[in-house]
Amino acid sequence: MFERESAACQPLPATPSTEGTRSDPWKPHEAPRPLRFAVHAAAEPDMLLRLLGHFAQLQVLPRRVEARHLDDDLRIDVVLTDLPLHRAEVIARRLRSQVGILGVELQVTG
Repeated sequence: MFERESAACQPLPATPSTEGTRSDPWKPHEAPRPLRFAVHAAAEPDMLLRLLGHFAQLQVLPRRVEARHLDDDLRIDVVLTDLPLHRAEVIARRLRSQVGILGVELQVTG
């Protein structure tokens, strides 16, 4: 019985990053760009999870995420290498409307 179960448990193949591969239906011809989100947020235990959920909902995988806890605040940098500016603006707008987010700055880095 155990042999059959262990034989069926195989590691999943690695999946390539989906960053930048999903087209933007509102601006299909816009070229992807390297971007950085600089986020100022309240230091709450679930803040990173809620923040990254906005990227996951649009099938966007950040290249790098860095968070610093300073007193009662979090400073979070999210770096993406290939994302159309329109999609980035949608994410920034959603982040700004989230409770606990004090500010969002979107920068084109390339």
